[in-house]
Amino acid sequence: MAPVEERPSSVYDALVPRGSVVLSAVVVASTITWMAVVAPRLEGRASWAATPWPPLVLGMVAMVVHTLKRHRRELEQAGIERGRSGRVVGRALRTGRLPDDRSHDDAIRARVRYARLQTGELTRRSWVIFLVVAAMSLTRGLVNHEVFDLGLAAVCVVMAPVAWRMAPRTVAKWDRLAAELDARRPAPPPEVGD
Repeated sequence: MAPVEERPSSVYDALVPRGSVVLSAVVVASTITWMAVVAPRLEGRASWAATPWPPLVLGMVAMVVHTLKRHRRELEQAGIERGRSGRVVGRALRTGRLPDDRSHDDAIRARVRYARLQTGELTRRSWVIFLVVAAMSLTRGLVNHEVFDLGLAAVCVVMAPVAWRMAPRTVAKWDRLAAELDARRPAPPPEVGD
């Protein structure tokens, strides 16, 4: 199992890894190029192609593929297995209870460490993200008289307290799992004196 790099988690690390920033810049640049160069030539023939949707949809597909590959690579680097062991580990993280089989302890420990490093700060601050999205949607809904944006704002306002309440529980669940794993760790063999 490869050691996981211990570094403080940051909302920015979890949200925007360097590769994702580069891919986002490429998607934005291709959309601008599409709208400036290609779309005017297609205006009379294909109305759907004269919109920013074709490069945006392709860009989103590329971002999803990139994110899935990056996530899989990070899990492998953290020593987290997929398959049966991955299901057991996922159940332990979801329920907060360790399985009776101790053979999964190292995988669970690695997954808890990974979750803390990747999403620890983001989990604690997720309610702020909901409130920011709610404020932006409310502003847009009031300015443009859009019912959808007002509905999205209402949903985000409802989700913010839920996220605020669930985040400490999730972090406490990780702490409880780590403590139980440490308690289950076998005692070191006694040193034999000559």
